[in-house]
Amino acid sequence: MHAGAGFDAEYGYWYLLIEGSADGQNGPLSNVDEGGELPLGPSGWQRLTTTEGCQLARLRVSDVRRLTSEIPQLAYRLRRYRQASQAGDQCEWLL
Repeated sequence: MHAGAGFDAEYGYWYLLIEGSADGQNGPLSNVDEGGELPLGPSGWQRLTTTEGCQLARLRVSDVRRLTSEIPQLAYRLRRYRQASQAGDQCEWLL
């Protein structure tokens, strides 16, 4: 996406900012910040404006739910991330 471009999250999708930076409704976003419909958590940003060219990963929430039921390790990592986020800690998505 080009700098200054606006983006609205579609219902039923989970978005991860994987490159660049953007501004969300609650402030600046950077790599691995998430938005849209979050699996195992409340909804995230619904609109963003890019500040640097950025790339978003878009995952269908129904697919993520299916994967978390089939892959216990993924469900564990998501829950761990949610707990760390609520406590204000960092949990790295990119291994």
